[in-house]
Amino acid sequence: MDVALIQSEGNETFEMEFPCTDGTKKNFIVSRAAFGDEGGKSVGMVGVMLDITQLKQAEKTLMNTVSFLETLLDSVPSPVFQRDLNATYVNCNESFASQIMGLPKEMVIGGSFQEFQKRIPKELAEIYLKHDMELTEKKGSQYYETKVVCADGVQRDFLFHKATYEDGSGEMAGFVGVMLDITQRKAAEKTFRKSEERYRIAAEQTGQLVYDYDVESGKIDWAGAISQITGYSPEKFKQVNLEGWIANIHPEDRKKAWEAHEICMKNEGRYLEEYRFGKKDGSYFHAEDSSIYLLQYFTNWIRKSSIPITISNI
Repeated sequence: MDVALIQSEGNETFEMEFPCTDGTKKNFIVSRAAFGDEGGKSVGMVGVMLDITQLKQAEKTLMNTVSFLETLLDSVPSPVFQRDLNATYVNCNESFASQIMGLPKEMVIGGSFQEFQKRIPKELAEIYLKHDMELTEKKGSQYYETKVVCADGVQRDFLFHKATYEDGSGEMAGFVGVMLDITQRKAAEKTFRKSEERYRIAAEQTGQLVYDYDVESGKIDWAGAISQITGYSPEKFKQVNLEGWIANIHPEDRKKAWEAHEICMKNEGRYLEEYRFGKKDGSYFHAEDSSIYLLQYFTNWIRKSSIPITISNI
C-alpha cells in the first residue's frame, strides 16, 4: 500500500485505530502524501496523524443522545411535531404520524404542511394557518384549542401547545408542537354544564339555595332561588364568600355552625346543621344545611324549612 502510494505520487486520508505506547487504542485521522526528488521521481512519503479519540467519543455520545431522544419522543402518547419556517416537517413522533397523518413517520418527515392540508377541511386548515402566522410574528409560545380530523376520519378536540425554536445563530428556525386530546374532557364538561343547568333550574323551582365552596380560593358560587329566599339579587348575593356566609348566620347559631364546619374541614365527611340565615330586609329564615366535604372542595345545598319561620329585628 505504501509502495503503491509512492509510485502513484498521490495522497490519501483515512481514519484508523492505533495501539499507543501507554497500552490504549486511539483513533487517528491519517493524511499521507508521496514526495519526489529534484528530478521529480517519487522517493518517499510524508504523513500527519491527528488524534480524534475525544471527537469520536463525543460523536458516539451525541448519537446515543439522539437515539435516546428519538425513543423518548416516540414513547410520548400525545402527537408531537416539528416544522421549519418553510412549513416542512423536520421531525415528529409515531403518534403524530399514525394518529394524525395516517402515514409512516418516514413519509411525514420532509413533507410540507401545504401538501398535507389537502387532507383536512378548509375551515380547519385556515385556523391552523392563522395560529401559525401569529406564532411566527410574536414568537414565544401559544396555547389554543381546536378540532382536528384524525387519520381515522373522526373529528376530535385537541389542546395545542406550540413554541418557536432558534438555530445556532439565534435566529428563529421554526416551531415545535404538542397536541393533547381533550375530546373526553370536552364531552364531560358539556355533560356537567347540562347537569348543572338542570340542577339550577330544579333548585329555583323548588325554592332551594345551592352553593359550592372552593376551599383554595375561598369563593362560594351560589345558585337556586336566591332572590325569592334572601331578597338579594343574584349578582349581589354571589359576592357573599365564606366570611359573608358565617356573618349572615344568626349570632345565636353562628358558633355551632362554624365549629361543625371546622370539624368537617379537618375530617371531611358530612355537614348537617340547622341555623337561621339573614335576609336583605333584616329578617331570618330557618335553613337546613346539608353538605359533603371532599378534600378541598365540597358542595352544599340549603333549603328553606317546610314551615318558613321569619325572625325580624334580631
